[in-house]
Amino acid sequence: YTAVATAGTQYADSFPMASSTLFMDGTSGFSGYYYFDLNGGFTEHGDVFIEGIGVDHAVYTNPLTLFTTPLSISSAGSDSYAKTSYTFWTPVYTSGSHVWSVDGYGTLILPNATYTDVLRIHSVQNVETIIGPFTTPSTIEEWRWVKAGIPFPLLTFGLETEDEETEVSAQAALISFTGATGIAELPELPIRVFPNPASDVVTLELEASGKVQYRVLDALGREVLQGEISASGTLRHSISVVALNAGLYLLEVRSADGMATESLIIE
Repeated sequence: YTAVATAGTQYADSFPMASSTLFMDGTSGFSGYYYFDLNGGFTEHGDVFIEGIGVDHAVYTNPLTLFTTPLSISSAGSDSYAKTSYTFWTPVYTSGSHVWSVDGYGTLILPNATYTDVLRIHSVQNVETIIGPFTTPSTIEEWRWVKAGIPFPLLTFGLETEDEETEVSAQAALISFTGATGIAELPELPIRVFPNPASDVVTLELEASGKVQYRVLDALGREVLQGEISASGTLRHSISVVALNAGLYLLEVRSADGMATESLIIE
């Protein structure tokens, strides 16, 4: 996802109140735009998906404010919304109520970075979706982790319940943040880790140039090992894990060429 100027997009006229837009460059000709207003909070205005010559778009006739700013540990709010989605087949009408509150504060540890002074926002939406003659109720429960100075949530996770069945509705993490205008994903760094499971020594192998940093996190996200090595081509480095207790760990590797993570089992 990359933040782009709303006025420069092809579909800006459908979202006149949006102040920020994310462009998603997908695969096989699939792309999309997400339109938001970040003034005084985080408000969704709609989205557009393009696949080949087909275009699907959803416009909030009553925008959804997910949360307002400034935020504190006691912040809470509610909103109602309505949205119409247009496809080749038939319009889909969605409406609902949204209630949110800040329910946590602390440090968020993601595979790529650790963020301090993070607030967690819990929300519940009661949703009604109308497609032709059919009306379907559902409930969406979501959590968002946000940090001052970064306009988009660091992490979003949701559960959607429909007909007494619950499934994941959203799961996304901010990979890296550049200034106030973009979110850029680091390239994936190909690595080999062996043996795995291991008991005393694990070998890390990759192609890299310059400094390579690695760290090992335990199941609670705590850093238990870290190091830095220099590379100029094929790198093979042995990491002693003899001091670690048996269990599941996460090995994170970073270089100027990208980053990678690998689950690591210690016996």
